[in-house]
Amino acid sequence: MSFSNNLKYLRKQKNYSQDYLAEQLGYKSFTTIQKWESGIAEPSVDVLKKLARMFNVSMDELLNEDLTNENDSKIQASIISKNIRFLRKQKGWGQDELAKRIGKSESAIQMWESDKRSPTMGTAEELTKIFDIDINTLIYKDLQTGEVNKCGYATSFEEVTNPDEAAMVFINHPQIAAFGGYDIERMSDEEKIEFANQILDSIKFFASKYKK
Repeated sequence: MSFSNNLKYLRKQKNYSQDYLAEQLGYKSFTTIQKWESGIAEPSVDVLKKLARMFNVSMDELLNEDLTNENDSKIQASIISKNIRFLRKQKGWGQDELAKRIGKSESAIQMWESDKRSPTMGTAEELTKIFDIDINTLIYKDLQTGEVNKCGYATSFEEVTNPDEAAMVFINHPQIAAFGGYDIERMSDEEKIEFANQILDSIKFFASKYKK
């Protein structure tokens, strides 16, 4: 369902109505757009290319990444955009070479380096492997000046590996379990562990952002 959700999200970000988008793509009725956004149908490859260009995203992002999930997805770009450009040039690579190595479009690299978009956290982790640096350095340290963002490095959290440890995460953060109607009692052990680790990952990321 990534495409349908992404299309609706990107359309609203641009303040386009379904009618307007349909018109721009050469359709007479908004019903085609409606079907795409409801997941009933998908456009052809040619139309997908048009949509990707229109919304300044790659086809891979449009089809496979959750562009609506700001928490999982987007990190502050001011430092990381500089670092991506710095590290790429240090390797002597063009934007096309980095795009090939990370499996993204050249336009995606351009957007990152111009601070118009940010890579997802998952993509940022792939970048750390390519450039052989740690995630904190990529996100928080300006590699050209050596200055570290005032929010500092992310706190280290141990990964949860059993249901008892997962239960402690929920006990220590009861608001999380209560928000959205999650019923911990109905979760399997595997779901509890996965959910707890996702919570810890989010805390690790955002705690560093607001650390004084």
